[in-house]
Amino acid sequence: MKMINYAKNSLLNPTLNTKQIAELLGFQHSQHFIRFFKKQTGSTPREYRLQQN
Repeated sequence: MKMINYAKNSLLNPTLNTKQIAELLGFQHSQHFIRFFKKQTGSTPREYRLQQN
């Protein structure tokens, strides 16, 4: 849950891209982070970012 909250907050920062956020969370590949995020939230990081803006 902490990882998802951190990811959501990080996605609100327009200077960070998905790959950078994935690396900050310890994912070696951004695709793994994208799958994890979608499984937990129901939307991809990009979709989440677009919904919030």
